[in-house]
Amino acid sequence: IKLLTIPFLKKIKESNQISKEYQQKLEYIKAKYHDDPKRKSEEELLLIKKYGILPGFSARIPQILHIFIMISLPSFLKSNILFYQVPVGLWMQDASLPDKYFILPLFCLIFAYLQINDAKQLTPMVKIAILIAIIIGMYAFSFLASGMQLFIVSGLILSYFEKKFLLT
Repeated sequence: IKLLTIPFLKKIKESNQISKEYQQKLEYIKAKYHDDPKRKSEEELLLIKKYGILPGFSARIPQILHIFIMISLPSFLKSNILFYQVPVGLWMQDASLPDKYFILPLFCLIFAYLQINDAKQLTPMVKIAILIAIIIGMYAFSFLASGMQLFIVSGLILSYFEKKFLLT
């Protein structure tokens, strides 16, 4: 899924920039015309006409597709007979069972940490809170089917390299 969304990266980057511009101009209008609600509404309508009602929404379509797959994949892996006792590779003997050596949860933790560490806009306290949430999430992650774990980890790895090299 990540590989399929790579062609959309330029559009996503442009859309995020437009959305950021829109938000900055909207904040400026709210601050400038906070005493004049009528003028503020007029300026906001002009801004909406210029940028569209939902600036940045088209860039979210690949993310929405990803969410639907994330919701449906666990039940697919558990109920599909084709994945029963199918070796995924190396240490994973069954795609429908969790990773018994916790290698994939460890990879998930590492790449999630790398993404948090690279986020410049986050304060250290927020980074710590997110890291604690990820560590707690690793407990639930460790019970997922190894096929699902592999899907999530590969998505995290590709996201990390995508942000590191393609979106900079």
